[in-house]
Amino acid sequence: MEQTDQASKRQKLIAYISRPDVIIFLISVVGGIILYVVNYFSPIGKVDLTIWIQQEIPIILASDAGPLPLTLKYEDENISHATVLKIRIYNSGRTAIGENGQWSLILKTGDSSRMILLDKPITNPSNLGFTIIKEGEALDHLNMNIGLLNPNDDSIDIRIMILDPKNAEHPEIIAETRVPNLAAPIVTRETLEERVNHAYQKPIIGVLWVAFFLVLIWDDFKNGTIKTVIKTVWRIPLLVIKWLFLSLFAASFFTIIISWILTRILFLQLTP
Repeated sequence: MEQTDQASKRQKLIAYISRPDVIIFLISVVGGIILYVVNYFSPIGKVDLTIWIQQEIPIILASDAGPLPLTLKYEDENISHATVLKIRIYNSGRTAIGENGQWSLILKTGDSSRMILLDKPITNPSNLGFTIIKEGEALDHLNMNIGLLNPNDDSIDIRIMILDPKNAEHPEIIAETRVPNLAAPIVTRETLEERVNHAYQKPIIGVLWVAFFLVLIWDDFKNGTIKTVIKTVWRIPLLVIKWLFLSLFAASFFTIIISWILTRILFLQLTP
């Protein structure tokens, strides 16, 4: 009788959930939650400026090669090493930057080493307003005036050389501007997709790890494994290690999938 009642309740529940209005409501709720999570954890602000370091080429004379009849020079000055950087500046947000006129962007080195602009910057579109103050001088900063920079496609490509940076492999670059509602430009060596993906992975893996860990404990408790192991003390650490390893593996696997899906959803929102 009891089993018949439970089966009847399940049938009623399935019939209720199968109603079109209930399905639409559930899809709306789930969709709303997903969009909230996507936007809440998104590292991209409404006003967002990215300084993407695409390539770093260190120029170093190896010290273990012994004395060599070679020297590195910038103009008439001897230098020990240098690093060439290929950088793209672009609007990664959802709002145009510079609608009220030209704005200033300063790139500088974190260790006060000097930088030189190597080539003429390439702008997209070609008529994008862009000028460099004190072009051709070796200073610890590069001061730029930029015109209207729209989201998505507008960009500025520059190549600079850093003289004698402390870290020749990855020189520290700092970006400063006074664009309203922009906390600070993002200087990164990641693509925008990688940056977003990693931002989602941090909170997701923590939540999933705890969730899977508790599920494993509950499962072993229900099937009596915990009671059996407690009788043999030396097996307790092995059981805990099993919980930790399996929960971390499962959390990592599903984090990759979920973060990829959330990244795709965010990019669909950003694409006009």
